[in-house]
Amino acid sequence: MDIMVYPGPEKLNWRGSPILLYDKIGRTEKLLSQQGVPYKKITAKDLGSLPSDGFLLVGYNAADADLVSAEKSLSRFVSDGGRVLVMEQGMSRSCSRSVAFVRAPKHPVFRGLPTERLELWRSTSREISSSDILINTALRQTALLEVVDNPKDDVYSDYVPVLVESTAGKGRTILCNLNLTESFEQGDPEAVIMLSNLLDYAASPVEGKKTGCLLCR
Repeated sequence: MDIMVYPGPEKLNWRGSPILLYDKIGRTEKLLSQQGVPYKKITAKDLGSLPSDGFLLVGYNAADADLVSAEKSLSRFVSDGGRVLVMEQGMSRSCSRSVAFVRAPKHPVFRGLPTERLELWRSTSREISSSDILINTALRQTALLEVVDNPKDDVYSDYVPVLVESTAGKGRTILCNLNLTESFEQGDPEAVIMLSNLLDYAASPVEGKKTGCLLCR
């Protein structure tokens, strides 16, 4: 059995400005509080007046009707330079997703992680992703990591993106539907490193090709 040794980080290493947090459930807020990450909690009424240089974190299962109703405001926010990271969302599922494929191994979100091991990365539920991803399939997006629905006899045919990046105008949206929150809460060092990477990268300035906004049509 292979043993992986990680030097850290033991906690999230966030040095940026306070994160704009939309989280009615409270699970992501609890995580940030325990990690000492500064944040400003916002409500639905704030979604129409987000600062153009802000970083919005949509918490675990927090993408509710109010967020959907603010689609035009969020589109403008991203286009003007706002950045968005959306944590796990969606409906519960019955099929297994325990096999993953890293599609962009050199991407900053995988920094410090052995991407070949991430192909078998699992939470305590033994699934990499346990909910349907909610993305706008009409837009061009970059799949960073995909999972397989119900592989049979090692034959993989149904690939589903669960970590996706999209840019529009001056901003960026990243949708993460990995079982990252649960793994982080269980102290998985890979989850700590990945969430640190996601926060750092999602909040960083956008460069290069523009491909569309995940939260917008």
